[in-house]
Amino acid sequence: MLTRVGALSVKFQLPDGQSADVLANSIERFPVRAQLPDPVTGQPAPDAVPRFLDGHPTARAFIERLMQKPVPASYGQASDHAEHAFLFTAADGMSRFGRYRWMPEAGEAYLSPDEASQRSANFLRQELESRLRNGPVVFRHCQLKETALKTIPLSLRFLACM
Repeated sequence: MLTRVGALSVKFQLPDGQSADVLANSIERFPVRAQLPDPVTGQPAPDAVPRFLDGHPTARAFIERLMQKPVPASYGQASDHAEHAFLFTAADGMSRFGRYRWMPEAGEAYLSPDEASQRSANFLRQELESRLRNGPVVFRHCQLKETALKTIPLSLRFLACM
């Protein structure tokens, strides 16, 4: 089955001339650290991940859910989740931690497994280039750490600089 784990990189140009980079992925979180080689042989241990998953049901459930993640119809219609949390401070001085969660203004759209299997390996890039010729791709949203989800209006426009 085809799955889509993609990434998005955003550069904010700040008023003081500095910039800030935010990296985001199409998955909500990382279940485990990257696999390290066997400390004795220095070689990859092919059974390490299955052994780990056998002892960590939460990580196994995450991987199983990830395998069911559909392929987006467009990069412009897929949501992404920032890897890191940031401290956001409002005009009134109140601060909260949050993560960017990029939600496409055009809405999310995904392909069925049959539809995805009939597309070329490069179809997402081709579709995005075509979409950008007709206008910007806009994303909005920010997720703050609270019991309720709050949104901060913001826009991200893809630049045709691939």
